[in-house]
Amino acid sequence: MKDNKYKSMAQFMKVVLTLLIIFGGILCCYIIGATIFSEEQTNKDLNFFINCFLFIIGGSSLLVILYNLKKILDSVIKVTPFIMNNVICLNRIAKCCFIISGTYILNLIFNDQYRKLKIVSLNFVGVDIHAEFIMFFFAGCFILVLAQVYKQAVEVKEENDFTI
Repeated sequence: MKDNKYKSMAQFMKVVLTLLIIFGGILCCYIIGATIFSEEQTNKDLNFFINCFLFIIGGSSLLVILYNLKKILDSVIKVTPFIMNNVICLNRIAKCCFIISGTYILNLIFNDQYRKLKIVSLNFVGVDIHAEFIMFFFAGCFILVLAQVYKQAVEVKEENDFTI
C-alpha cells in the first residue's frame, strides 16, 4: 500500500462513497416524504405502509453498506487494512445484504408480484433479469466468506506481531 496510486484510488473511492451516502440519504428522505405526504395517494392502506417500511429498511441498509465500505477504505488509506474493525464492517455489510434480500422477497409476497415474476426473460429489447434478491443473497454469502478470510489474516498478523 506504499504505492501512491493505490492510496489515491482509495481516496477517490472514499469521496465517491461520501457523495453516494449524502445523495442516497437525501433521495431516500425525499422519496419517503413525497410518498407519505402525496395528495395523489389518498388510499393509504396497510399495504402502503408496509411498502414504505420495506423501502425504509432497504434504503437504510444500503446506506449502512456504503458507510461501512467508507470505514474500510479509511483503514486502507491509513495502511492498516488487516484490523478486526474491518471484519466487523464486513459482517455488518453481509447482514445488510441479507436484509435487502429479505425486503425484496417480502415486497414480492405483499404485493402479489411473485405470481408474475420472471427471474430471466428474453424479449426484443434484450435480456431482463429480475433477480435482485438472489444477487444480494449471494453477495452476502460472499462477503461472509471474505470476512472469515480477513479474520484469519488479522489473527495471523497479530500472531506475527507478537513474535517479533
